[in-house]
Amino acid sequence: MTTIPRMEKVQKPKRRVLSWSGFFVFLFVYRCFCSWFAEKVILRLTFVGDTWSYQHGLYPEEYSRLPLSASTFFDFASSQLSTVVTAKIGGFFNRIFGGSPVLIDIGFQAICFVGLVYFLKSVEGRPRKWLALLVMLPSFSIWTSIASKEAIVAGALAVLSGFLLRMYYGKPKTVFLPLVAFFLMFLFKPHYLIALAFGIFGTLICYRVKQKSFLALVGGLFSFSLLYLVRDKIDALSFGVQRLFLITFQGGSSRNEAFFVDKYDVFLKAPLGMFQSFMGPSLADLTKSPLNIVTFTESLILLVLLVFLVVSRIRIMPAYNFILGGFVLFWIIFPNYPFGIMNVGTAIRYRAGWIILLFAIVAGLMTHAANSARRSNSNMLSVTRKRLL
Repeated sequence: MTTIPRMEKVQKPKRRVLSWSGFFVFLFVYRCFCSWFAEKVILRLTFVGDTWSYQHGLYPEEYSRLPLSASTFFDFASSQLSTVVTAKIGGFFNRIFGGSPVLIDIGFQAICFVGLVYFLKSVEGRPRKWLALLVMLPSFSIWTSIASKEAIVAGALAVLSGFLLRMYYGKPKTVFLPLVAFFLMFLFKPHYLIALAFGIFGTLICYRVKQKSFLALVGGLFSFSLLYLVRDKIDALSFGVQRLFLITFQGGSSRNEAFFVDKYDVFLKAPLGMFQSFMGPSLADLTKSPLNIVTFTESLILLVLLVFLVVSRIRIMPAYNFILGGFVLFWIIFPNYPFGIMNVGTAIRYRAGWIILLFAIVAGLMTHAANSARRSNSNMLSVTRKRLL
């Protein structure tokens, strides 16, 4: 009697509704729409003077006499050189696009788009899907899709954040684009490099030792000690930034009361200030503008989503990833919160510049680590069951 071989069920490959190449095309079109929407709607509801200047390639006359010397390049307290560079880029787009504000904005968003593509290609699987959703955040998309420093900064930070993730995943790493991004970051926002340096060097060093969690914790505490050494300088800078906003930005979305009152308030009030600068509008600000309601709702949804991603995976997340990611988040939010605490609109606009690193840590580094740990535990359980059977 012959036995008929059993036919194994062949699983058909799942059909993708949209390939990643198709998604990148969609993302570019979506960001182009954001450029149009920002120009035709948002910029008519709220005044953003520097966008008009960048679109016309204009900057203060005294900046044209800025000496291109080492002292100018390493003057971290000055934004003159980055302003000139942004205006030069805007002037170039103005000439090739015939002065069309929307097309100039699209030119700026294309710079950021290049960084976003590199960023998303740095991860695979579920983390990439989460990151793809987060980079479509309306406020992030709008403020990085107009003629602004944020478009350049977000694009550069996306490349460097992607480079950090590639280091962690052990993926092939291109050098040219990260070097260009590093130069732009150093030129525009050198204080962002503190968080990036902690993440990159922490990854390089910790991967060569067994006690990763302990070393990451020691490194983080050591970075706090450096913060203590320059406490007076940071305190003076925080009051200087606050004074600038109280004098320059009156009314509108500005807060009229000083946030920093006593010495070292920048440290003592850091938890509240970091939270408020992330959220933007408070409950008291909702009655001042319809945009505040939309922005607050978006920030609340974003906060709930990020907390969910962390809390739902914290039980299986390696301690090393949680510690390293936590210190990186602190070092990207803390240096930026004095710039956003005094003005609701500025808080959201500045957040668009640095939030991509927050996405990389929460939805990339922490999520991937937790998923890897879950798969590892599942594989070990399967092997154990087979042995018992």
